[in-house]
Amino acid sequence: MNLWALRPKIREAVYLWLFLSAYAADTGEQWLVVASGNGISDEEIGMRLEIPADTARNWRRKLEVVGAIRTAAVGQRTRRFELFNFSAQPPENKPQGGLVH
Repeated sequence: MNLWALRPKIREAVYLWLFLSAYAADTGEQWLVVASGNGISDEEIGMRLEIPADTARNWRRKLEVVGAIRTAAVGQRTRRFELFNFSAQPPENKPQGGLVH
């Protein structure tokens, strides 16, 4: 999967993925935890990105549908976010070394 290949489906929601990626430590895992697993509300995202909370909610849902993020409720209005790590490769697909012709 490639984030930019998803662009026609997610359109401007790519900005939410990029925003969240700034708060995720790249551990090399397939899924990256955002903000140390602390809950984030759509309202907070909207405030930080200077967009309406409804837009943040719609972007979040688009990214969930295509598998670019996954979330879980951790409070009444907050969610724990994880990002799909597009640069990570599953262990079975990692090169074994040597040159490829």
